[in-house]
Amino acid sequence: MRTICRRANAKDGMKVKKKIAYLITHGERIPETANPGHTEEGLAQIRSLVLPADVSLIMAGTGQRFEDILKIISEKLKGVPVKYSPFCGGAESRGSNKTIILASGNVIPAESYVGLKAADIFDPWRLLEAVPDRTLFLAGGELLGALGFQSIKHKACLYGIDLAKRTAIILSKV
Repeated sequence: MRTICRRANAKDGMKVKKKIAYLITHGERIPETANPGHTEEGLAQIRSLVLPADVSLIMAGTGQRFEDILKIISEKLKGVPVKYSPFCGGAESRGSNKTIILASGNVIPAESYVGLKAADIFDPWRLLEAVPDRTLFLAGGELLGALGFQSIKHKACLYGIDLAKRTAIILSKV
């Protein structure tokens, strides 16, 4: 299934040379816990994704769910260098009733959390433009949403992102 989404606020006319990025969102995770990892179902979801063969760099979030993804895909993408960034996703997670669970286990109201969607603070497109072509991001839905692709956000999904056109397509989905 290929779904195409164009970022609503894309800066049309901006000169960006042809560049592709890939992004994998985490699968089903252990609910209501600090720094959640994947459930067995979530691990199976990640294992079932079809990965691109031309990945030049892996950029992983710093939370356990991103470590889980890295462990699984490293078997298929041997030798690809890895870097870590909290911009791809951290140890915090969304709780119930509009809360955020911090890595420490403390629960705070969502309105007290400044995440990637605070566009006046963080431009996610600059992150994608700063890495090599065909970088694979292991990220959460927050980065995908900050890029403007909230409408096609799925768990355990591989996206192809065209930086010049600021579009995303689903390449592999459970």
